[in-house]
Amino acid sequence: MSAMPLIGPFALVTASAKEAVLIANTPSFLLNRLRKDIAVQTVMDNMGSTEILDALRDILAHHPEDPSTMVLAYVYLVALSSADPQDVELWKQISAIDLSRLEWGNAIRTLISAEAVPTTTVEFSMS
Repeated sequence: MSAMPLIGPFALVTASAKEAVLIANTPSFLLNRLRKDIAVQTVMDNMGSTEILDALRDILAHHPEDPSTMVLAYVYLVALSSADPQDVELWKQISAIDLSRLEWGNAIRTLISAEAVPTTTVEFSMS
């Protein structure tokens, strides 16, 4: 088994992330569980969307070495749900990733894409 990546002292494949992937019975369950996981939060806090996308591409470019590699791929995929919905080019790249190696990869991408709705806020001030 290869060493899993770390960001500072934080492992990117946590026991709770492994458990979520193991017991998940639907893509939406897995998405919701991983969004709450410290590994996903650590990735979102320490990596930019482009870095996350590149890391996910790297993992999916090779046959998985062990089940933890698949967990890490799901962690990166779920972390992409924090990507700026107004970054059209980034979302095109997310849509172009081949997620066929992940059982629920395409379904999770569909869920996060549906939730990535650009919004505009207008600030009013009274003088």
